[in-house]
Formats: sequence, C-alpha cells, structure tokens
Amino acid sequence: MSEEELAAQDGEVRKLDLATREHFSPNANTAMDAVAAAFARSARRSLPFLTRFKGKIVPRYVEMAARDVAAEGLSDLPSFTVNLAGAGGAWATLTLSSEAIAMVLEGSLGGRGAPTPGVLGVELTSPQRALIARIARSLAADLGAAIGQVAHLELAVTTEEPRKEGAGKALTGFRVVCDVDGTGVPTALIVTIGAKAFDDAVRESTAREAAEVDPRIGDALPEVPLEIVAELGRVSLGLRRVLSLKLGDVIRLTTAVDDAVALRIEGAPKFLAMPITSRGQLAVEIRARHGK
Repeated sequence: MSEEELAAQDGEVRKLDLATREHFSPNANTAMDAVAAAFARSARRSLPFLTRFKGKIVPRYVEMAARDVAAEGLSDLPSFTVNLAGAGGAWATLTLSSEAIAMVLEGSLGGRGAPTPGVLGVELTSPQRALIARIARSLAADLGAAIGQVAHLELAVTTEEPRKEGAGKALTGFRVVCDVDGTGVPTALIVTIGAKAFDDAVRESTAREAAEVDPRIGDALPEVPLEIVAELGRVSLGLRRVLSLKLGDVIRLTTAVDDAVALRIEGAPKFLAMPITSRGQLAVEIRARHGK
C-alpha cells in the first residue's frame, strides 16, 4: 500500500527512524530491560491488592518513543502520568492506562476481581484523582529506585515537564510497556526514560565498573595452578567384573598403541598428545588441539 493510500486511510503517515537506536550503546537496551524487571518486582509493594487478583507485572520489549507519544495506543478514557527528573536533563515518565486506573480503584476499594466495566467516566472525580495520584507517585518512586539501582541515575518525582532537547526536537526515550496479568482486562503501566541521559549514565557506569577491576587480578591469573591430565583411555566394566579383579589381570583399553591421547585441563579436553619418554620419565608431546 502506498503512502498516499495509507494517508487517506489513517489520516497521517509517521516515518520510523530506524537509525535512532544506533546512536545509543547496546548496553542501554540491556539496562532498560533490567530497569523494567526491577520495577516490576518492586511495584508489587505499591499494588498489594495484586495478590488478591493473582496478578503479576510482566514487562514487554524495549522500544524507542517520543515522550509526547509515550502513552500512544491507549484508549480515549483518562490516563495518568507522573514525571521524574534529575540532573543534566535526565527524565522519566510513568503512565497508567485507563484500565490500570480502574484496577487501582477496584483494588484499593477492596475489589477481588477485574476492574468493573464503566467505573471510569470521561474525567476522573476529585477523590479518584487524589487516590490515583498517591499510588502513581509511589509507583514512580519505585521506578526511580530501579533506575538508580541499574544505571546509578538519580531521578525524583516532579510536577515539572522535561525540557526539550532543542527547537523542534522531540524528547526521545526508551519505553517499556508493563502488562498487569491476572486482572481480566488489558492493563498496562508504561515506563519511559529519557534516552540520552540514560545512555550516558549507563556508559559512565560501565566504564567505572571496568576501571574498578583490581589490576592485580590480571597479574595473578598466570600463576593460578591448573590440573592437567593425560588420559590413556577409558573403559566401562560391570560391577561383577570389577569385584573379580586380581593381581595380574589385564584391562584392555580402546586406545591403540599409536593413537593420540587426550590432554585434559581442569577436566576439559584441550589437546591431543603422543606418549613419549623424556629424561627417563613418561611424558606426552602435544600434537594438535582437541577437535581439530
């Protein structure tokens, strides 16, 4: 289908920038997965009623999204977003879908099942908004703690909107949609973290961890003793045969006299060698690497 046909059908064509993620470290994607997993674990403390629902929070995959479309795809019913901010323009958002809001209201009021259909109107009432704001801020604090734990980036809940990176430039973030299973309806918590500051923090943390490795470890590694075993051969015997063994018995191995023997290092075969004598002692001469 052409862009013109798509435009006529959907009203607007959005081009996807496939190169965007190339500007960020692959470690940032892995770190975002770790943040989402840590958030999913800690968020259960802020949503204790999930135990009654037999529900759990399950993060999806990491994707890129502009901040102003972080909750794209949600229904037209109310959603609720909490902002987090930190030094150097760092930011994050946590958005509760309308179904998540209904779940929080149902759970906080003692419900034991899926959110009641129609519990939300077009606008939240003042009591509903106050309750949602309190729990959403608690969830946002859980998110901030997860970000600090993984990327050592300090973010705190704020009422201020993040500043744009430049004139006409949208704020790009890593986004993970966390599904809440067990509620009976599609329920989502949407986590978005400013990509640039998060990527910078992950790079700095990775470099710092590498620098903190004690250089003496590298110096000491060559002196670590390893057990090397030259294995002439192996054979399996039944228990009756083993019990009948006596002095003078011959146990025939599967190895021929001109076969190479396996040289094992810490139990793993590494080389093939030939038995020889050296200075009056049995020895092995390495002939090839194992498997070649």
